Amino acid sequence: MSENQGYWDQYDESVQMESGGGGIIALTEVSTGYKVFPPGVDQVDAYFPAPAGKANKKAQGEAKKKAAKLLSDHGMDDRPQFGIMIRCEKANAFTRGQAATWSQDRFFWAANYTQACKEVVIPALKELKVAPLPWTGWARIGFKPDPYKVEQGEAGKTDEDQEGNPRFPQVAYVTEVFPDKKAAMEAVGDMPTGDSDALPAVPDGYSEEDWATTVDEHIAVMAKDKLDGGLPEPAVVASLSKEFGVDPSYIQAVVDDIVPV
Repeated sequence: MSENQGYWDQYDESVQMESGGGGIIALTEVSTGYKVFPPGVDQVDAYFPAPAGKANKKAQGEAKKKAAKLLSDHGMDDRPQFGIMIRCEKANAFTRGQAATWSQDRFFWAANYTQACKEVVIPALKELKVAPLPWTGWARIGFKPDPYKVEQGEAGKTDEDQEGNPRFPQVAYVTEVFPDKKAAMEAVGDMPTGDSDALPAVPDGYSEEDWATTVDEHIAVMAKDKLDGGLPEPAVVASLSKEFGVDPSYIQAVVDDIVPV
């Protein structure tokens, strides 16, 4: 291995660690369809799959019509977006070498008109030969800065990491495809696990009952208010973790219940 190649292999490892301990390894569905964003509607109900291509115009039309009706029902005059949805199945997902603790599946959307879709999501799918869509299989999901925001320089850092530091919004994309579950599980075993053990079920200083009450009566309410007010999700997580003195992962779990990603 050349010195140059060795350097870039190490760089790629660092990128993987920054994107969530080797990203997410999960049983994944990649599909095309129409997405709308009415407030308070779960992503499962606000996404309408439809295969791409001229041969599927009828299916596309039906899906778009359903999406438009949902917008109309909520008094919105926005237009449905066509693009690519990456869905990771909660029951078969792993982060940092451990089973994911999400409350439900995770969704990553890229509208077809965005640079994120054109320059990150689609090229990765083409390179990995993930086609035709919909496609289901074991995959690793990684994250890259949104190229549109990167072009704006410091002004494009409209997102925050869990420590509250400014960063570019992240784009989820497929970085690796596994031939079967066995291969995926071998990769899970190689995921970086971080320097500390897994967090306990509830934060230090709380009983299970106290924490459940705090989440229901305070954290969930405050998180929803902040999200509805337009504060980016990472900023919500960072601010509430500081306010309640708990690791950001506990707040992230609450936020995922409110707005699944």
